[in-house]
Amino acid sequence: MKYRKSYLTSLVLLVMLVNAPGIQGQSIYLDPAAQYITTGIGTEFDLELKVDAGITSLKSFVYHVDFDPTKLDTISVIQGPLLPSSPAGASGTMFGSYIVGDRFEVEDLILGAGIDVAGPGLVATIRFVVLDTGTIDLAVSHHRIRDVSGTLLTTDAYGATVYIDVPPEPFELIAPVEGELITGLPGEDFQLFWTASQTPYPGESVEYTLQYSSIASFDPLFTTEIPGLTGTSATIQVADLVEGYEGVYYWRVIATGDLNGFERMSTPAYRSFNFEYTRVPPEDFDLLSPVDNTEISGVAEVMYDWEDAVTIIPGDNVDYRLYIGPDPELPTGALVMIPVTSSVVTVPIAGLPRNVPLYWMVRASNSYGQTTYSTSTFGITFLGCCVGRVGDANNTGDDEPTIGDVSSLIDLLFISGLPLECWAEGDINQSGGADPDRDDITIGDVSILIDYLFITGSSLGLPDCF
Repeated sequence: MKYRKSYLTSLVLLVMLVNAPGIQGQSIYLDPAAQYITTGIGTEFDLELKVDAGITSLKSFVYHVDFDPTKLDTISVIQGPLLPSSPAGASGTMFGSYIVGDRFEVEDLILGAGIDVAGPGLVATIRFVVLDTGTIDLAVSHHRIRDVSGTLLTTDAYGATVYIDVPPEPFELIAPVEGELITGLPGEDFQLFWTASQTPYPGESVEYTLQYSSIASFDPLFTTEIPGLTGTSATIQVADLVEGYEGVYYWRVIATGDLNGFERMSTPAYRSFNFEYTRVPPEDFDLLSPVDNTEISGVAEVMYDWEDAVTIIPGDNVDYRLYIGPDPELPTGALVMIPVTSSVVTVPIAGLPRNVPLYWMVRASNSYGQTTYSTSTFGITFLGCCVGRVGDANNTGDDEPTIGDVSSLIDLLFISGLPLECWAEGDINQSGGADPDRDDITIGDVSILIDYLFITGSSLGLPDCF
């Protein structure tokens, strides 16, 4: 080149073409119109400046192209064979290329009166070297073409675009939106969406890699990656999230050209969503034993057993509460309410009524306070030795107390000390409740029984057994 101020800031090719007036479809252009570079900085390549067949008389041309000098520079500009340096009958051409500010210029003038050339043909070959990566537009800023008579022709001019290690086009994350709450359970899934990206390279497709993590730095130890996606969405299995972790997750997408491997990160660089497991109560469960309508006697305690109430929420725990009472609509009227951490518990029968129907059932609660009651409520009866009313201390089965019952109490307290067969029958004042023992039989019980038999009589009555 004859003059150079800086790196190739603008390409101005001054081309003088001779063309018959009125011819349409006349153009000067760079070939190829799109140049694809995948080998990075230092790569050299050629663009050819040509005229088409519409140029039937070429005398002179001027061609200017602007572009980014930080990404490309010129190495050489060689005159093309359509403009010979010494055409027949002429003294040659005035061919030149220049850097002018941010413009690169090429020009030519065929010397000699009445001498011209006709297209199509190559008028210049320009060799470039890559300084940086990216997309560079070689945009035509000015051109002028004259024919052999010096007439300025009406022509078109075209530049070129150079793609140097260009990643796929920018694309955006769509959904979930920033901070959105997502809920689900293992076995369920949800989706993430983004816009499509494209690659400028012919024959190349874009693949996507989704990454999601429980930390914003996307530490590989805490990041799940789904590569090879060809669409603009991905399905996430709830079971694939960090087990038991509820909180903020971060996600991003990387677009990659499948031939050249250039990558583009999504816009924004990442988004976040909040995840919670769907709050559902424990699954249904039922009672095992004692089975429904069981009668129990001769024991001091009973073991209650039921199925495990399963929670499908990861990290969740289930606790239980056992209810026993006279109302089948438990927990209404419950006499016993015992918290339990497992599905089996042993409970003393002391204090529970005898010889009357009772019921038992269980409530399961998860960590979020949601509850499920056992499918069934079972009946249970604790049989006691005391039947009807108290007072049959000698265990004869009489409907009414007799002097023999008084004698049995006196013998117990003051003579032989022989135990009663049923302590509850002798505990007339029921000081021992439903399960009295020897210590609950006192002279007070004897006094009540004597009063009933010989003084006030049946008008005051005796208490019923528990």
